[in-house]
Amino acid sequence: MSAVFKGYKGVVQNGVRVSYSKTDGWQSEITYEGPKVSVLAIAGNVKLWADDFTINAGSGPTATLTARIGRDVYGSADTVSTDVTTTWDLNSNEVQRDLREVPAAQALTNDEVKVVEKAASDAKASNAAASTFPAAGAAGGVQSAWSAEQKNLFWFFMRDQYNWMDYEFALTKRELVTSYYTIGVSMAGVGKLWTAAQIEAAEGSPPAAMVASINAITSETTPSTDNTTMADGTSKFYYRWLKKAPNITQTAGGKFERTTEWWLGVWPTWIYPVYS
Repeated sequence: MSAVFKGYKGVVQNGVRVSYSKTDGWQSEITYEGPKVSVLAIAGNVKLWADDFTINAGSGPTATLTARIGRDVYGSADTVSTDVTTTWDLNSNEVQRDLREVPAAQALTNDEVKVVEKAASDAKASNAAASTFPAAGAAGGVQSAWSAEQKNLFWFFMRDQYNWMDYEFALTKRELVTSYYTIGVSMAGVGKLWTAAQIEAAEGSPPAAMVASINAITSETTPSTDNTTMADGTSKFYYRWLKKAPNITQTAGGKFERTTEWWLGVWPTWIYPVYS
């Protein structure tokens, strides 16, 4: 006597398994079992709502279908707490900057830097075969009237060193959202300068340990006026977070990863306005 199956089209639901991890967020697994033909028949309907599913047909008359959904099926599909998994990253990157941007040289005017550049260029041209620098005070050499910053720049320029290694920080917010989530990433303030407090107010607070690090890094967020005033006479350089355009990537399981990033640095407000 053959087995008798009760349920929709002879297929029964064996239950729902709900799990959560910081990496994948909420996950639900729904398992169906029944005659092989019936299980295969409902697969077309299951693919309309499941993020993915597998069928274990085996060699017998029965089969099992396991459907997976990237959310808590017992929660609300529109609730952020069940649909969004948020992670934060604070990374430091090594960057090459122009030697003229060294903090010690920022007090120099453009004319003072140009004098050093020309002197170094002339000295290299006239002393191509020399193994030493021109004498101090000589034509093309270090001038006694120069400041210490000018003399140091000359020392580096003579050795064809025009860059130095610096560090910059990048704050990244990643959100893993389900296919049911329809709210897009925020484009507000892209290409503008943010304070740490503005990021926290708009995007939510990162973990406490990371907040402490961010506050320590951005302790120098006091605006400063550029020593070499630009043509408008009012242009400033701010030490703040520059918001990049966000990215959206489709991942496995029908989910989407949304990434928003801010770079900390000294930025000209003539190019990057202050976010308000």
